[in-house]
Amino acid sequence: MSITEKLSEVQQNLRCPKNQFNTFGKYNYRNCEDILIGLKKVLNNSTVTITDDIQQIGERYYVKATATFSDGSESIITTAFAREPVQKKGMDESQITGAASSYARKYALCGLFALDDNKDADSQDNRKAHEEKAYTATQKAIFDKAIAEKDALSLWALKEVSGEEAYMALFSSFEPGTVTRNKDICRKLEADGAKEWAVHVDNFQGMIESEDAMGLAEEVEGLENHEKKYLALRLGDEKTKQLKGLIAGVPANEPDWRASIKLGQ
Repeated sequence: MSITEKLSEVQQNLRCPKNQFNTFGKYNYRNCEDILIGLKKVLNNSTVTITDDIQQIGERYYVKATATFSDGSESIITTAFAREPVQKKGMDESQITGAASSYARKYALCGLFALDDNKDADSQDNRKAHEEKAYTATQKAIFDKAIAEKDALSLWALKEVSGEEAYMALFSSFEPGTVTRNKDICRKLEADGAKEWAVHVDNFQGMIESEDAMGLAEEVEGLENHEKKYLALRLGDEKTKQLKGLIAGVPANEPDWRASIKLGQ
């Protein structure tokens, strides 16, 4: 039996009920520990390992979790990212890192074992209402376009400016029959997007330092609204103000920038 067939067998036999309950959002969910408990019953002679890697992208830190399924000779790997919040009420720094690690590990495992992580509400109507409020039609259109066009920059910017709940609802919004393939594409784009934005922001900072107003205006004009908002977050208030001041002398591009970006949002 090939490694792919072994993984498929585990995916079909794995049972991970959503035994956890979120009292605030009123939905059931599973955590990383629930998945690991279910896996122990169906792995047979195969193994699963999970590792973490802390990566700095810009001024923020991300936990990259890698889940590996192995039969001793071959392996299949998936990865997932989770960003550490700047602060989280009631948690010290080590707890914040641990929470991000658990979150990333969970979604690496979900990707590896084709687990649907839609939130289960108390009723079908409640779930539909929750999903409708989780993300906007505009966010959904941007998300679907980024997946279809494999646009890593757009997807990563959307992920970072949408909020965790909205993005995870988008991540679980694929049509039946496309879930596994599209989630794999999504995770690949997330990893690529994080790296591409690091380079992109460095380029913008270099143009700001060299006062390349025309180059900045051209680059800004090529960005979508959500990408401009993310760029402002990455540059910070001072650099963004410098950028806006420099492109103010390029009339054709200035209105587009001012209409689409608000500091602090």
